[in-house]
Amino acid sequence: MSVHQTVSIIGAGAWGTTLACMIARKGIKVKIWAYKKETCENINKFRENREFLAGIAIPAGVSASGELPDVIDGSRFVILASPSHTLRPLLKKIAPLVGDKNNFISVIKGIEENSFKCVSEIVSEEFEKLPGLEKIRTKIAVVSGPNLAREIAAGLPSSTVVASRSEKLREEAQALLSNDRFRAYTSDDVAGLEYGGSLKNIMAIGAGICDGLSYGDNTKSAFLTRALREMVMIGELKGARRDTFYGLSGVGDLFATSFSKFSRNRSFGEKIAIGMSRTAAESAITGIAEGVHTARAAYLFGRKEKLEFPVINEIYRIIYEDRAPAESVMALMSRTLKGELE
Repeated sequence: MSVHQTVSIIGAGAWGTTLACMIARKGIKVKIWAYKKETCENINKFRENREFLAGIAIPAGVSASGELPDVIDGSRFVILASPSHTLRPLLKKIAPLVGDKNNFISVIKGIEENSFKCVSEIVSEEFEKLPGLEKIRTKIAVVSGPNLAREIAAGLPSSTVVASRSEKLREEAQALLSNDRFRAYTSDDVAGLEYGGSLKNIMAIGAGICDGLSYGDNTKSAFLTRALREMVMIGELKGARRDTFYGLSGVGDLFATSFSKFSRNRSFGEKIAIGMSRTAAESAITGIAEGVHTARAAYLFGRKEKLEFPVINEIYRIIYEDRAPAESVMALMSRTLKGELE
């Protein structure tokens, strides 16, 4: 990519800000959209995102604005980094500003609650009737992997996966994101990346519940193994390849998010387990625990399809029906005995 080109990032959370820093250090101008005036001021004036990424210096090549036209104008790549539940309204605002010169990279790990659609499907729905974007599905790439923003912002070695139906786009996105501390691999399994990255947030909440209940390593390992099985089951139903779930964007992301002190979803689960309400737990963490919304989406999907996902169902009941975590553990442990792969 030419250093004269510009990249737009929609969303100034920890991950969006980290990506802005990474890309700007390559000599590329980055414009980031933030809905809070204070966030824009902190980035532009103090060169720091004090709310979501405190202590990380933001390069001079990054600018922030609350005006979408200013951010998107002149950009070939538009990186979507907003919370998933705000995406569709945002896309409706973005629609008049984009056309055939734009490509989209989603780094969002979430699923729309009522439709159970992933980000690439939502973008396609909103943009496919726009002039120049009739083939929008070949203009979308998705990024997923064990990508804890704080570690990447600090320069710790990390890896990710970029998927797109377009070989050219996924290779361009790979080149845009990769550096000597961050290695991107490519894939054509868009559904695998999106559903794996989203569903693992539910399971990370469960891992946090294990931590909050002071269960041991055996418990957490057994839980995550069974949880991964449900992720694969849903992924295959949505057209994903099983192998993708055993790579960086599946099991890699699951492990990182389930064990890290920086994981919002794990922290949320831990707080629920020690007696906090859903509202209190959400307020106590910085940013959005996407697994809260995704748990409801997956639960509703299972009911609609008449499928049984024991782990997901119990996490849903803990979050939305105030079931005691210890009761959910007992319910899972008391299920009818069967073979491991049944």
